[in-house]
Amino acid sequence: MAMQQLSENELMTDINITPLVDIMLVLLITFMLVSTVMDVKLIKVELPQADTGNKADQETVAILISKDNELSMAGRPIASIDALKAALKTKKEENPGFQAVISADRRVYHGQVVQVIDVLRALSVGHFAIQVEPFSETAIQ
Repeated sequence: MAMQQLSENELMTDINITPLVDIMLVLLITFMLVSTVMDVKLIKVELPQADTGNKADQETVAILISKDNELSMAGRPIASIDALKAALKTKKEENPGFQAVISADRRVYHGQVVQVIDVLRALSVGHFAIQVEPFSETAIQ
């Protein structure tokens, strides 16, 4: 298709969408890359504090319970406690020696954390911990 020369009184009726397509492809690729490297730290959780907390050394699976009682495992949302059990069972088959760290918001009901611990114990996950923040005197309210 040849480009036509426009006179001063004619309107341009063609729209060049090539730059739009280029931008959309760049955005698509960017979102695809960013979504695969999302970290658990993106979900805001206020951890309780404890004097006896320490770091884990083995391969660790992070189980997160948000203040809205939403579960996630390794950064991926989990729909229910049964789905968590299935995901942990698959993980146990892949790596029987893994350990789990439960990160629960301080406003989560104790029963929700106990359900997660019960699932871990039912699958014979021998090493699990509850993540806390180091205790500080200024945090006492």
